[in-house]
Amino acid sequence: MGFGPSGRSNGSETGENGVRKCHQGQSRTLEQMDSRSRYLWQSHFSVDLLVHSILFSCWVVYRESSCSVAFICAICSIVFGAVFSFLYLLVVFYINKGDLFLVINGSKRTKA
Repeated sequence: MGFGPSGRSNGSETGENGVRKCHQGQSRTLEQMDSRSRYLWQSHFSVDLLVHSILFSCWVVYRESSCSVAFICAICSIVFGAVFSFLYLLVVFYINKGDLFLVINGSKRTKA
């Protein structure tokens, strides 16, 4: 039995070749557990970046008055990701002099 820092059993045993047996009788090597967790953050990061790129592209298409500019910016957002998003927002804030309504909605939509 494996013992924790308090001297009590933690319910796992280490057998031959570093195989760890858990409560349910499942056995996994430490290498298998490490290889799964190693790639977990990479897939999570990829999904986050993809969702960000798609949402940002949809917003760019919504706010741009020209279809060709909207399409080009949407493609650039998907290809270049957060770098393009930052530069696009920087330019949009500068052009609209920081007016948040114009930044979000674009120039084709007027204030009520």
